[in-house]
Amino acid sequence: MSNITTGNVWKLDTAELVTANPVYVKRIRYLPDAEADQLVITDNGGNEIWNQTAIAAGDDIDYWLEVEGSVNGITVSTLTASGVVWVYIR
Repeated sequence: MSNITTGNVWKLDTAELVTANPVYVKRIRYLPDAEADQLVITDNGGNEIWNQTAIAAGDDIDYWLEVEGSVNGITVSTLTASGVVWVYIR
């Protein structure tokens, strides 16, 4: 699996540096694979953008973070199991 960072919606399924460039993020959606899965997203400075531990998972369970602002790079530091992150950019 690998991250897809083309277009206005990025699909992230691999923990790695996604972009070192500043990017305007509208919102982030996290779809965990199992209860207690974890997602940690940071910027270039190591500052947390989002740290989410799933309290449940399934076809109808997802988590959203409204950002509506510029972030200085995106790194998915932690993404457990088969979780998927969708980043909506402008």
